[in-house]
Amino acid sequence: MRNAAGTLLFWLLAPGSAAATTFTVPSEDTPTLAAAVAVAEADSLIRVDASLYKGETSSVEITVDLGIAGFNGIPELPPLGVYSATLTLDDLDLGGRLLNQPIAFEDLATAQPQNADYHEGAHALQVVDAVLVGSNIGIESGGAEGLVGSEASISLYTVDVIGFDGPRAIDLLGPGTLYIQDGSFYDTVHGAIRTSGLDVDIDGITFHGNSGVQGSDLYLTGTVESVVISDLTTTEASADADGGSIYAAGVGLEVYASAFTGVSAGGQGGAVLFDGTLGGVLSVDGTTFASTNAASLGGAISALSATVDLTNLTFTGTVAGSGGAVALVGSVLDAADIVVDGATASYGGAFYGDLTSMVVRRYQHEVDGSSAMAQPEDGGAFYLSNSSLELYAPITSGIEVAGDGAVIHAQSSTVEVRGGTTDLARADQYGALIHAVDTSVIVKDHVARDGDAFKGSAIFVSGGTLLVQDSTFKDNRATFAGVLHAAEASWVEVTRNWFCTNHGGGGASVLQLDGGLELDVVQNNVFLGNDNAEETGFVLGSVIAMHQSNLATNDTDHVQLTNNTLVDNAPHSTLLDLQETRVAVVNNIFMGPGPVVGGLGTRLWFLGDYNLFHNTVPTNDVSTFPSFHGSHAVYGNPQFQGYVQGSCDSTLWLERTSPAIDAGHPAIFDLDFTRSDIGAYGGPFADLWDADGDNSFVDADCNDDDDSIYPGAPEIPYDTIDQDCDGADLVDVDRDGWAGGPSGPDCDDSADDIHPGATEIPYDGVDQDCVGGDLVDVDLDGWKGWQVGGADCNDQVGAINPEAAEIWYDGVDQDCDGNDEDQDEDGFSAEVVGGTDCDDLDERIHPLAEDLLDDGIDQNCDGFQDHSWLVGGPRGCSTAPVPAGAGFMWFLVAFVRRRRSS
Repeated sequence: MRNAAGTLLFWLLAPGSAAATTFTVPSEDTPTLAAAVAVAEADSLIRVDASLYKGETSSVEITVDLGIAGFNGIPELPPLGVYSATLTLDDLDLGGRLLNQPIAFEDLATAQPQNADYHEGAHALQVVDAVLVGSNIGIESGGAEGLVGSEASISLYTVDVIGFDGPRAIDLLGPGTLYIQDGSFYDTVHGAIRTSGLDVDIDGITFHGNSGVQGSDLYLTGTVESVVISDLTTTEASADADGGSIYAAGVGLEVYASAFTGVSAGGQGGAVLFDGTLGGVLSVDGTTFASTNAASLGGAISALSATVDLTNLTFTGTVAGSGGAVALVGSVLDAADIVVDGATASYGGAFYGDLTSMVVRRYQHEVDGSSAMAQPEDGGAFYLSNSSLELYAPITSGIEVAGDGAVIHAQSSTVEVRGGTTDLARADQYGALIHAVDTSVIVKDHVARDGDAFKGSAIFVSGGTLLVQDSTFKDNRATFAGVLHAAEASWVEVTRNWFCTNHGGGGASVLQLDGGLELDVVQNNVFLGNDNAEETGFVLGSVIAMHQSNLATNDTDHVQLTNNTLVDNAPHSTLLDLQETRVAVVNNIFMGPGPVVGGLGTRLWFLGDYNLFHNTVPTNDVSTFPSFHGSHAVYGNPQFQGYVQGSCDSTLWLERTSPAIDAGHPAIFDLDFTRSDIGAYGGPFADLWDADGDNSFVDADCNDDDDSIYPGAPEIPYDTIDQDCDGADLVDVDRDGWAGGPSGPDCDDSADDIHPGATEIPYDGVDQDCVGGDLVDVDLDGWKGWQVGGADCNDQVGAINPEAAEIWYDGVDQDCDGNDEDQDEDGFSAEVVGGTDCDDLDERIHPLAEDLLDDGIDQNCDGFQDHSWLVGGPRGCSTAPVPAGAGFMWFLVAFVRRRRSS
């Protein structure tokens, strides 16, 4: 099971331990563990020799801080009780078994007790108001209870529980903490771990084959905020009631990077049941659920009155009565990056919500068609009751239901779908994408393809409201009627959608509006190549059917069909089937076979004008629709930019020469404030064309054939291309008013203080004014300043430079040779500037020169022209006696000369 290693090291490193004495069991002085505990001092270490130790006849109580460690194998300890102390365990099995009778010390080496010589104790280990630290610990099925305790702080590193058939292997009451890192719990019959009121942190544990009434692996209760489960792996767990693996109530539960496989619950929560009635948040991140199932709610997760965060989860083959993956009642859900593969339930194949608010971002749900799992009844992905759903960027494929709403079923709720795609959704009854009853439904920027239903091959609403905008519906099929089918909805708005090659049976192939009491708006849509099977004499078999009854008498209750383009639709019947309704049909393009308008019953009123007709006729029922063509109708080819008959890739923008340009109702204006164009791209609600797919429409995009060119695009300077559509290429990057680049005069277009005419800062190595170099000759005398290593000693005055004429003794070094006071360059400054050179024009005269006698010149500048008088003759050869005091005078002269030469 485990290797006995590192006993002494673990003990020395254990918190608060500093081994005072080491005891060995068995030994002559301490033949039993009880004997060693009885004499052990605080912080002692008891080493148990597994090769000799046979057990105890009674439980061992520990009330001082100490450590117990096995060696020579893994010894099995008797029941332990730790009370108000710190116990450190290492390399041990906690069996909780007792010997029927003692074994003498001298017989330990040879004694071989049988199982019959042991009986179960009350528990394996009890910890009360104590601290337990264990490493490499086993808990086996010998004791009636495993690890139990209260008010304890427990840390276990590598714990293995095998075949525990008593109560839960670990059962703890708070307050306290439980930390378990690494290990396994196998085949526990009544559950693995139960805590109440403890902060729990479990990391790297494997649970397998455990069972219990609730939470076969973890049963967590009590009002605590921090229960963290990470890197958990659980397989083949089962609970008779709720929470196949985890049952949590009143705690803050976080589950990270875990995997649940083959886990089941007889009630709710195939893997996890979270009860937030008493508080707490459930957070699950980076976790997989495979083949988990619950008899009632939540094949993987069920939450009650909870706040739930789900991120980066994968559900595969999960099953429940409701909510094949997740079920929430009275809860708030925030979910992102959810992948569902084959989840199923009678109601809500993946998610079930009752009195719940759901926000789901980046949802992926795929069914490969080969799954043997039963089809859901209603709501193949989501089932909502009195709830709300915001679904962002969902991607679904192949979902089928036997009833209503292949992707979403909702009643008395609100539903909003933004972005994403739905492929191959199938509902045997109503609504391949959405079936909604008394619900507010919003669908924007969605693509629904190849859907199939009896009614509403994409959306069916009964009561409530419907807004469908900026979406694409292609190749959907309804047995009876409608990609979109609204029955008695209070209002419907269908704006800026693309309906192409959809198929209807006995009713409208695209839009069926039955009943309703408020204004319905159908505007700026494209209907291209939609068909129906029945040739009904221009009744029912149509593209748009409007059957309203019980209308109020005021004219505001009507259908407004404005600025739509209908091309090549309904070859077997009329395009519009109008019965018992008020309808305004304005600014539409009708092109293709068959009459435009037909219908039965009484029209309260009908308005039709400013429409364009090409290869069709306004109506075959002139008596019912006598003036549908209107006095302002336009006849002729609408001149689409890229029309290909029957192709959904057609481009139905108008050429600039189209007769539909500026021919719409004069009270309706285009986005450029001109009179409206006829068709889907005219009027104030038009979806402007984005030919290059750069999310910038043609009215603002200066080049709609290049997706790198649009308002706000990154501008590439100097390439002659205006990428950001501001009117010109970027040639002045630093915005200093001067163009840069290969042909611009700005020598550094990244700095706005560098350009022609900028203030030049001399000697800084930067050419601010772009004259071709830094300013290093400020006085422009042809010589660089000394600041940059030049020879000009004063770069502020042009008359000072190495070639200038020196003006002596004026205090200025004009020629920069460093000399303004020594004209003869004999090393002595002239007397005129306070120097000692008495003749600064003769380099042979200076204080250190040799004075030539009797030449009438004072070469050494001592004030005497010659010295003959000192020696009594004209040549200094006289033998006359030296005058009195002459010796002193000689000394004085010599002294002065020395001073002057110094």
